[in-house]
Amino acid sequence: MASNAHDELSRFFAQTVCVSALSGLRAGSQLRVVIDGAESFTLNKEPVGTVLLESEPQSSPDLTFTLSLKALRELNGTEWADLCSLGIALVKKVIAPEEAERLGVKVHVGPWDLFTKGYFTILTQAGPGFMTFLASKGLVGISKIKQALERFKDKA
Repeated sequence: MASNAHDELSRFFAQTVCVSALSGLRAGSQLRVVIDGAESFTLNKEPVGTVLLESEPQSSPDLTFTLSLKALRELNGTEWADLCSLGIALVKKVIAPEEAERLGVKVHVGPWDLFTKGYFTILTQAGPGFMTFLASKGLVGISKIKQALERFKDKA
């Protein structure tokens, strides 16, 4: 039987805006999502283009996201009109002052892997409104974005 966290995460990634965003990822891309510090899931981009959500964590994801089930439910409570609005909401979760609301991010690969696996295409898909929002937070241009990602780099 699927867990409540798995159901919520499946619902999130099934949204049209998420399906569209993930379509730009290359086969072999892996995202780990940890809910409430306990349940871990892996999103795998398959060679045939499908995205699979698995309950078993993989040993070498590209990125790890951590959040509470409450925060995930809040994200699921909105019908996202576009990737720009979802992207802005996610960045706001990353910088949220309250731990329970925060989306944690760990980057396990270098900028070149992020580029070649298609992660930066998600930024361009989000459009100029999202880039304007990032600029309002001091992230002007790809070099500043790369610098910001270094803060999330897994030091292990």
